[in-house]
Amino acid sequence: MSSFTHDSFGKIPGCVGKDVPAMVDCILQVYGHEKKWTLLQQEGLKFIRETHNRKQVMAKWSSTISLGLDLATSRKRVFTEGENLYRKTYADTVLTRTSAFSHYLIYGRKDNRIYQGADQLLAGPFSVNCFASKCFDLTHMSRSKLWWE
Repeated sequence: MSSFTHDSFGKIPGCVGKDVPAMVDCILQVYGHEKKWTLLQQEGLKFIRETHNRKQVMAKWSSTISLGLDLATSRKRVFTEGENLYRKTYADTVLTRTSAFSHYLIYGRKDNRIYQGADQLLAGPFSVNCFASKCFDLTHMSRSKLWWE
């Protein structure tokens, strides 16, 4: 493998060459020595078993997806509770097509109104804004100033 690949992926067993002639030399040296060949073969198979184990990869992806679903479920619960409480608390607000959260972002914050869970919805890598029950990512926007301000 190239030295770039070796450096990028860590300690991978096998021949490493900075250029084509160095790689060819390494291969010829290993090919001519049965012990080196067998050792590299065993180390290579061990590396593949450790890094490409189907069960481990499936378990890792399952865990990652589960965490994402838990986060989405939690955020949906926070959003739903915030919507209901904001509508009850500020009954004077006429909300037809927009969500209470979008009303809070555009008008409510300026009037010092409170939206339960707003900090959670605006924080982290999954910030959301909802208009007419459709949510959009706000992560590209500045935390200090929103695009409509």
